[in-house]
Amino acid sequence: MCRNSTGVFRQNGRSSIVQTAAADSLLRGWRDDLLSGRLSLAGFRQVVTAHVLSQIRCSEVSIWHFTGPVGQRRLVCVAANDQVGGWHERPYDDLLESQFGEYFDELSRTRIVRSDDAWADPRLAGFRDTLVERDVRALLDVSFAVNGHIYGVICCEQTGHTRNWTPAETQWLRRFATALSTQIARARGADQWEKPLPAAVMVR
Repeated sequence: MCRNSTGVFRQNGRSSIVQTAAADSLLRGWRDDLLSGRLSLAGFRQVVTAHVLSQIRCSEVSIWHFTGPVGQRRLVCVAANDQVGGWHERPYDDLLESQFGEYFDELSRTRIVRSDDAWADPRLAGFRDTLVERDVRALLDVSFAVNGHIYGVICCEQTGHTRNWTPAETQWLRRFATALSTQIARARGADQWEKPLPAAVMVR
């Protein structure tokens, strides 16, 4: 495989299959470690986000869980990992569908929000102040379903400069999210995944 300027491999058909199989194998192993107690829930989240970070090579990767009925949903951050500080539990506000309806709709309909210039993206207008404050210039967010219901989002952020997310990056993240959803669905006690970071660090 080769890497482009953003650090992500370009894939042909065969290498994409190999990468998907490798992701499935890693996730199965981590799931088994979680269920056996060899890996804590925080540890499971940490290795998942670290793997995405190593492949996409963006500034930060976080995972969010959907709660509530359609129209009143919210996204709760359950994991975050960044290139500089690694795994962390810095606070993130819940995202409310009532405030960010266009973003929620896009994730529900197309399962992806790809924004090369997040500050100028009308779909992210409600986030702009937060994005500017954190210097997040580009987003690649992919939602995934468990047992047919939309369940969570893997969010990749680029700080400092805009970024043209490549088709290979988008394809890889979609496939990884699908593989993750499969392992969550198969895990006994998978509801444990839904527990957010400690409440004390989730409010700012």
